[in-house]
Amino acid sequence: MRKYRSFLERAKSIRLSKSEKDEIRANLHALMAREPISGHVRDVSLVNHVTQWSKQAISMVFSLIKQHGMPVVIVLLITLIAGGGVSYASESALPGTVLYPVKIHINEGVQSVFMVSSERRGAWEAELLNRRLQEAELLAYNNRFTGSAKTEVESLIRLQSQKLRKLAQVLLDRGEVNIASVVSTNLEIPLRVHEVLLQRLAVTAPENQDEDIQSLATALSVEKREVEKVRADLESKEHVLLGGNRVAAVQGKLVSSANTLRRVQNAFSKTENTLGDGTISDVKAKLSLADGLRSEGAEALEDNDLERAYESFQGAIRLGREAQLLVESEKKLRAYAGVAVFDVPEELGQASSTTDVVR
Repeated sequence: MRKYRSFLERAKSIRLSKSEKDEIRANLHALMAREPISGHVRDVSLVNHVTQWSKQAISMVFSLIKQHGMPVVIVLLITLIAGGGVSYASESALPGTVLYPVKIHINEGVQSVFMVSSERRGAWEAELLNRRLQEAELLAYNNRFTGSAKTEVESLIRLQSQKLRKLAQVLLDRGEVNIASVVSTNLEIPLRVHEVLLQRLAVTAPENQDEDIQSLATALSVEKREVEKVRADLESKEHVLLGGNRVAAVQGKLVSSANTLRRVQNAFSKTENTLGDGTISDVKAKLSLADGLRSEGAEALEDNDLERAYESFQGAIRLGREAQLLVESEKKLRAYAGVAVFDVPEELGQASSTTDVVR
């Protein structure tokens, strides 16, 4: 306990430099620009907003104490002592900035504590991969995909991909084929989507950065092809292991694919006029292919070809999720930049892998 008390005393002495304070301010402004305050809370000050965040964090402390004991809570307490505003502002930090370590080691580290089940852990690690890829795109758009920032984000992307592949293998070794299949799918989707977006950004990047951005996109493509083979094999094993539950499982995929495509189509319809032509074309193509796969699955189900039906419905769901991530990723980048990002000449915007679908 004396060691923790000494540790906390040192944490209390932490002070921010002028440059760090300036960066916090810039990150807060960027965050407010991306996430405008809704009409009914426009009179709420930033101080009140941060205070509310801190109250939520304190609530997390008690939850952590119950689940994991005091040692885990020390990390969260240091975050609060150092200033909830620092943690909040760091959410918009990019690689190469002083607040980025707070984002990936403190903010995300605390959230990782709650990911106790294999399903939640796999989904969270995939979300972290998606974040790192989005950060690479923001660096590329801001002409900052160079030096230590480039090296750091590329290293983190490789690390996250390796984590997901290792997790899928561990789950497979434990006989949890279904969850291993989900983890592999969660890895494949962001690789596919961000490969396309990075290729587009490479087209308009400065000459000293375009090759590096394209190189990252190419690395994602190689990784994607390896992952999709693993995922396809896992789905095949998963279907075999269903045994007598195959009919119910396939019918469940039928319903899930319909719900996924309907949800994505509704969201796309509401935001279509805010997206670039390339993304609109890609999303429409993916949804069309997904709808075709769903129809094939329905026919296969009628013919009692359960394996083909299962594969088709899975493909439809995957394409729907890819379309959804495409929309979400471009929306975030446009919100951050405040301008149309991907409106490139049509002859240069063909670097898309929309039809690159594993059946």
